[in-house]
Amino acid sequence: GAVIPDSGTIEIDGKAVSFSSPADARAARVEMVYYDLSLCDTVDVAGNLFLGREPRRRVLGIPFLDGRRMHDETRQMLDRLGIVIADTRLKVENLSGGQRQSIAIGRAASFDPSVLIM
Repeated sequence: GAVIPDSGTIEIDGKAVSFSSPADARAARVEMVYYDLSLCDTVDVAGNLFLGREPRRRVLGIPFLDGRRMHDETRQMLDRLGIVIADTRLKVENLSGGQRQSIAIGRAASFDPSVLIM
């Protein structure tokens, strides 16, 4: 969906598919890890994994970011994927290149894709 093809076809489960946007690809359970990793350096690990879909909780009807849940779920995801990062509150700018790649892959994997393009 992010790159418009100029030839060829893409097939998933034997069926030709095409996407007009990244949202279309995501709806078809296709995710991509971009070369530039598309991470926010000044945001922590958990914030990058949940960017744009942060869990919220309501207090007196007012939605607030559920930071505890976000960090707990991030730790579970990292452990499940075998990604070693000491603290989910570390800013991405302080991670090694390999750790940054792991975060980008983890974010894509969190959407439970049937196809992951890297």
